[in-house]
Amino acid sequence: MATKQPDHHLIIQSFRKWVDDNSVPGTLGDTEKPNTQFMIGSRLETYLKDASNTRNLLRALWDSEDPPLQSQDILGKCSKGFAILLLIGMGKYIQYFVQYDSLWDGHMPFDRESPPAKFPTTDMCPDFFQRFVERQWQFFSHHFHNSVDIHLAPERILPIKSKVLIGTGGFADLYKITVHTAYDGLTPGRDPGRDANKGFTNTYVLKTYRTQDAELHYSNEINAFQRLRLQSGCLGKVVIGFFGSFRQGKTFNTLIEYASGGTLEDFLQKNDPPTDAEDIHKLWSAIFELTKAIQSIHSLSQDEGGPPILQGWHQDIKPSNILVTPSKTNCSFDVQFKLADLGLAHFRRIKSGNREEADRDTQGTRIYGAPECYRFDYFDRNQKLDVKQSVDIWSLGCVYSEIAVWVVLGKGALVRYQRDRREETAEMDDFTDHGCFHNGETVLECVKDIHNKVFSSTRESDHITKAVIRKLLDEMLDDFEGRPNARQLRKKAQTILTNAEQAEAERNNGGVIPSERQRGSNPNKGKSRRLPAKLPPDGGIHDWGGQASKHAEPRALGKSQTFNFPEVVPSSPESSLRGSLESLVRDPAVTTHAPQDPGSVSRPTLRPMSASDPSSLNNENSSQSSALASEMDSLSLKHTSDVNGARGLGSGQSNTRQNTTGSSERPTVPNISSPSGNYRSPGEAIVPLGEGAQQGTLVPAPSAAGSQEGALSTQDPTANGGVQAEVLKVERPQLPKITLGELENWVLRKKRDRDVVVPLEHKDEIMRELGLRDHVFLIDDAGSMRKYWRGKDSVIDLAKALAYIVKASDKDGMDLYFTCTEGKHNVANATTMESRLASKLVNSVAKSNMADMLGRITEEYEERLRRERSTPGKRKSFFGKSDTLKPLNIYVFTDAVWQPHCNVGEVITALTTTMKDLKYPRRQVGIQFIQFGNDPAYTEKLKNLDDAVGFDIPEGYDIVDTEPAVGGNCWKMLVGAINKWYDKG
Repeated sequence: MATKQPDHHLIIQSFRKWVDDNSVPGTLGDTEKPNTQFMIGSRLETYLKDASNTRNLLRALWDSEDPPLQSQDILGKCSKGFAILLLIGMGKYIQYFVQYDSLWDGHMPFDRESPPAKFPTTDMCPDFFQRFVERQWQFFSHHFHNSVDIHLAPERILPIKSKVLIGTGGFADLYKITVHTAYDGLTPGRDPGRDANKGFTNTYVLKTYRTQDAELHYSNEINAFQRLRLQSGCLGKVVIGFFGSFRQGKTFNTLIEYASGGTLEDFLQKNDPPTDAEDIHKLWSAIFELTKAIQSIHSLSQDEGGPPILQGWHQDIKPSNILVTPSKTNCSFDVQFKLADLGLAHFRRIKSGNREEADRDTQGTRIYGAPECYRFDYFDRNQKLDVKQSVDIWSLGCVYSEIAVWVVLGKGALVRYQRDRREETAEMDDFTDHGCFHNGETVLECVKDIHNKVFSSTRESDHITKAVIRKLLDEMLDDFEGRPNARQLRKKAQTILTNAEQAEAERNNGGVIPSERQRGSNPNKGKSRRLPAKLPPDGGIHDWGGQASKHAEPRALGKSQTFNFPEVVPSSPESSLRGSLESLVRDPAVTTHAPQDPGSVSRPTLRPMSASDPSSLNNENSSQSSALASEMDSLSLKHTSDVNGARGLGSGQSNTRQNTTGSSERPTVPNISSPSGNYRSPGEAIVPLGEGAQQGTLVPAPSAAGSQEGALSTQDPTANGGVQAEVLKVERPQLPKITLGELENWVLRKKRDRDVVVPLEHKDEIMRELGLRDHVFLIDDAGSMRKYWRGKDSVIDLAKALAYIVKASDKDGMDLYFTCTEGKHNVANATTMESRLASKLVNSVAKSNMADMLGRITEEYEERLRRERSTPGKRKSFFGKSDTLKPLNIYVFTDAVWQPHCNVGEVITALTTTMKDLKYPRRQVGIQFIQFGNDPAYTEKLKNLDDAVGFDIPEGYDIVDTEPAVGGNCWKMLVGAINKWYDKG
């Protein structure tokens, strides 16, 4: 019989410490970050293979006796079992383990419900087996392989050393994870050079399905991946890579490829459009590859005989479901686009030779969805609707449409295009899919208009986008019977690319377009190119500052003509915008009317650019010049405002004034953001060339007599070809700020000197901003908030101080809620607030469901909003008083450490949608998150709520702000959610 283990022995204590020090992070259960430790098996084996370590442990166990076994009896067979026994104080039982192979490491981990027949028992430790099972998981982390739908024990540790939430969709959470190399068997054929170069070795996306339909969507997706993996060979090429799936506890999980370039949506926001033929060709070539993905899904077999084939539907094609993987080059357009999210994909088996069949509509994307998928009322949304595969062609056409707008007209035009669709669909009675591309039957008018604009505005170097509009989109966004199938679409796209290559070769005087290998290292990449012979209207060359110019028809330029485009002499590309402006002020090429002072900024000298001078258009500086243009626009607006103010012009009046000849004239501040040969003030008409100016020269319009203030001086254009600029002062108002300490000091002085008026700067402004509102304090009382409850800058101190300010704004008393405790408390003043919080017992183990409690508050208020619209007047409010409806401020005190799947974004979406539908102003409700603690992950979580990342809100309904509790601005805490200056300050 084995005796008790001598745990006091230094050798055994040393081993236990070694295990603690050498264990690595892993994850256990449905957690947002690594939360446990495990031992890498090879590390333990290496430690025990040192003969002295194993020998010393055996001697320590048997103390003065000779050990009954040798080191070699343990190594390779019972290393993990030996470690577990040592950690639970039963080390001497290793002699039993080595005798029976059913107890060797290869048969572990053991099932708690089925102990091995030879597992030893002892009266000294009745729960010996249970203790062993509980401790074994530290040494048996899961080893990831390309296995599908395996079932893992809830106690099994996953070898995930980092885990970051990167997205939350309708059905699942997406985490970027890094797997310990020793446990990563997912990608044996992966290119390690590429991964190492990009820093994403052993990095994947873990997709954890949630909601009550989790198992259904999980099964749909792995079924789709399995079919594509077995039959088409497109996974990892045009469809995102799939590396396996597993169930654990109540979670359903897939492992998919991590696309370091983000989504297509991110790509269009981060990058400037391509401007030369090579980059335009690269971009569209990569985009057209998506047709292969759709063709693979639509027809998983090309047999023409009798056997059945599979036809599939994706039904959720949109920019956020198209992922981007960059190549090894630094070119922004040398990328791969891959179709992702097959959770709504579905397949059906039909006989070969049959025409395209229909299948059930799985109600995927609505903005990019086809007209035949539109559900016009509640009854229709609950009916089974069959759709054809052409719904995917429509969705891809919508994606192509946005890309075409971005390529030709720029980022700003894409934002305006999305806004125009929302506005047009919002004007239709009872139409719910705001922002889509159709009216329920046909394509929107604004879509037709933008396509015509893109068609007429393409660059000379763009041989593709015009064909995309007329040869692809006109058919893809047609009635479902008129759309091409995926195979036809891919063939059309290939023809467009071939024709583009030929056109570019002809444009280059018979040369050939670079081969794919040459494109990666073009020595002329980024150098100046000749200007097109024809200027496209509305920003066709560059979308400077995001604003398309409103000039007239394009005019041809002769080879020797001067192209009147103002060029800014830039500072170094690395400098910031402010640094660029200061560099321009110091540049000898820039002349001003007055010496510089710290509060002024000079406009740079503008010089004409020649169409025959290739160096006059350097595209590498386009983004910097665009930024400078934006800064100059802001200065021009201030100048125009000053001039108008001197003349008594209000903001609603025209800025046009009469010059000495009686002709209309605009303010004479040039705008470098106009891509034409003219110049203008922001929002103003262009002053055409030729009116008092030589062709090819920038000359400002003449100033009105006696109105020289703020006007730019002119000089002989033959002197240096430039226009001198005056010094304009830039005044930037400071955001009012007060810290908690300053606010508490003021409260103390006010209470101490009751007979004296103690002023507080900006308090009256804040009170006017707040007006008469209902104020709700929602306090997170989870265990993680316990450390912030009392002390300096605590929950109690901050709530008391804010309550002291807002009590005058809420005559019927403030309301206090807690996230983990039921009930509502009406609080009349700051003293009562302090008393309520000081007597509160914070549950040390509770975790908040912020979405639930915040949702209860907002849902009740939404109901009041509806009642107010239907029967306006006095009534019993949910705050317990008879009163007309007042605006609402909610102050949320939290560290953002909430329960998993706590979707606060859904609450905000629901509230803002109700406000928009009922035509309430944005200021009707404000939600202010005040963060305790400074964990970057939770700061980012709150920032995402502030920026509406991962959920949708109606345009113009930003009602959320966030501010740190420690060192934060108390004025911003009070009005940041209802005042844009404070929100963005």
